[in-house]
Amino acid sequence: MTSPARSPLAPDVPTTAESGLKALEVEVLYVMMVPAATPEPIMAVLQRAVVDALAQPDVRASLSRLDMTVESLVGAQARERLDRQAARYGRVIKALDMKIE
Repeated sequence: MTSPARSPLAPDVPTTAESGLKALEVEVLYVMMVPAATPEPIMAVLQRAVVDALAQPDVRASLSRLDMTVESLVGAQARERLDRQAARYGRVIKALDMKIE
């Protein structure tokens, strides 16, 4: 398991960090984004709709079966998480001189 926490689908399988390989920890994020110029009232409606949908027990159950955990991060919280991921993977890409072909 490369995620920070053990999977509920395989609770006996240790994470890479628990196995001494913290550097291999990978977090997959699914994020809904809108263009920067989107008016605040529209963003608020979209945000509320997504948060409400993700709070539905059937949606949560479906995502759980896919080993997905719901975190309703919005605004600055979401931006901070994305910035951390960009910094982490940016360093890897630069260190390995990765290029898009």
